[in-house]
Order: sequence, then structure tokens, then C-alpha cells
Amino acid sequence: MRIMLDNNIWSYLGDARAGKQFRALTHSLGHRVVTAPSVLLEVLQHPRSDIRAAIIEAMMTATDERLRSEADREGAEVISEVRRLHPEWLRAVPDTGREATWRTYWTKRVWREALEQHERLRVAEPARRTARTVQLLVENQKEQQEVWREGKFNLRDLSMITLSPSEETTAEQQAGWV
Repeated sequence: MRIMLDNNIWSYLGDARAGKQFRALTHSLGHRVVTAPSVLLEVLQHPRSDIRAAIIEAMMTATDERLRSEADREGAEVISEVRRLHPEWLRAVPDTGREATWRTYWTKRVWREALEQHERLRVAEPARRTARTVQLLVENQKEQQEVWREGKFNLRDLSMITLSPSEETTAEQQAGWV
């Protein structure tokens, strides 16, 4: 069985410095621990460097498989639908090199960087929104909601999307997407 832990559990394991013991326990029971990059990114936001390092150490020690990023998996889902509905949109020879580079980053490299340089990867607290910014966002959302309610928004099925090259489209671009 594959197990995915919540950040609260990782915090407990980090506090107890129990990554190795947890790994031994899960393996003795025949389980594998998987962790998504989003869990690591959340841990990287912890304000205390010592606690953050301990949690990352527990994650690195106890995780058997680092999952692909959510963006990677969702992109694969879109490509699958395009392949099913409009195979002519796909390139004859896909550019898999770029995809492999990003997949390697999110399943291997970001984890090593987090262990070695977690302070550098920690994103500073986002700038606080001013009252005016919040007001503008709310006004924009209300406007969009009104357009939706008036029926001016047309949500079509993915199969209805068509591709038409423009005058600026090169022959290479016309070969397809992906």
C-alpha cells in the first residue's frame, strides 16, 4: 500500500527526528511512503529554520517515492484528451526533453536543494494587499460574476475547440502542440 502523509504528520516526525524509524516501520508492514512536491513547498514556508530542516530531513529519509508535480499530471491529462479528441494537434515528434527536465527537477533536484539549501528556497512572506487592492479584486470578481449570470459567458466543450493558423504562424508551429 502507498501512504501519503499530511504536513502535520511530517512535523511530528521531524520534531521526533523519527524519519528512519518511520521508514523501518512502514517497510516492515509492506507499505511505501509517497510525497508530492506541494507538501515539500508547504514545509519550505515554515518560519523556523531548525524545524524546517528537521521536517525536510524526515521527509527525505522516510519517503520511498517522490511524486510528479500536480502541474505535470494535469498537463498529461490535457494531452491525453487532446490525443483522444484532436490527434492532429500533436507534434509528430514530441519534445520530450523539456518535459523530462522539469519532471527530474520536481522529483529529484528540488528535494536535494531543499535538504541542502532550504533557507534559499523559502519564499518570503507575500506582500500584504492594501485595502484598495482587495477592493479592486472584489469589484473585478463581482463584474465577472455578473457577466456569467447574464449568460454572456460561453463555456464550450473541449471537443469544440478548433485550431486555425494565422499569417504569423510558422510551418513548425503548424505541426502541432506538445
